[in-house]
Amino acid sequence: MGTQYHYARDGQTSGPVPASEIQARLQDGRLSPGDLIWAEDWPDWKPAGEAFPGGRPDSFPSLPADASLAGAFKAAVQDYFRCFVPLAWITVIVWLPCCLFTSWMDYHFFGEEELGKSFRMHMQVENLIGIIASAGILCWLRDHHQGGSPGVWGSLRNGLRLWGRIFLANFLSGICFVLGLLALVLPGIWVAVRLSLIEAVVVMDGLKTTESIKRSWKLTHGQFWPLLGLWLLAGLPGLLSLAPYLIFAGLLPQFDVWWIDALASLAGECVFMFCTIFMFQAWKTLSAFRPA
Repeated sequence: MGTQYHYARDGQTSGPVPASEIQARLQDGRLSPGDLIWAEDWPDWKPAGEAFPGGRPDSFPSLPADASLAGAFKAAVQDYFRCFVPLAWITVIVWLPCCLFTSWMDYHFFGEEELGKSFRMHMQVENLIGIIASAGILCWLRDHHQGGSPGVWGSLRNGLRLWGRIFLANFLSGICFVLGLLALVLPGIWVAVRLSLIEAVVVMDGLKTTESIKRSWKLTHGQFWPLLGLWLLAGLPGLLSLAPYLIFAGLLPQFDVWWIDALASLAGECVFMFCTIFMFQAWKTLSAFRPA
């Protein structure tokens, strides 16, 4: 009897099954490259796309020949409203304690003269914990668009299992971004846009860190200006969502308290999750024309 594998899908672990079953599930879409599998002699779970690189499925509905990033943006808007409840739950579960913590720290430890420390704290929370929400949303969207019935907790567990890969990929892309900024700013923006699909690549394609960087670079080739414009447009509602609270707190100082600030930040994260949805749709569109 050959190697037997266990696989995780929709928060459920199944197996053992032979390699042929894993390959068959990859081919017909019952498993995606980002789903995790494990064998007895492995120290840890691996994405199915890494263990079986030839088994990549064509399990998403086919796109029209004239599909574009503008169409991906429109599809992201539709996903945002149609799938808001489960995706918002994923966001709230991860971000509520984070927002409470950062707001409490801002109001009790960091004054106006320590904005630099506050900014670094917020970035650390985003890079260490916020990526769990992004990965969970991507896992939910992947399973949903493949015809599954994903659950909130199952998607979060799958996202948490990919935390290490996404963190390393973001860390390396961040280094590239900083080096680009040091080279007269514009190269940093160019690098950031070219590597903006890394998280989606890790989840969808199941690639390792360096391969994810190469894959994002390939997918975004020749798409810098459309992506830059759409990323700015995707982030605008999140920025605008913070304005009402800032105005309200400025006019009525009695409401300028840490826990209201935390709830306002949480609401902003529920708006900003649109960026993750757009990332998924952009990956889906560009992957259709640049297969791995």
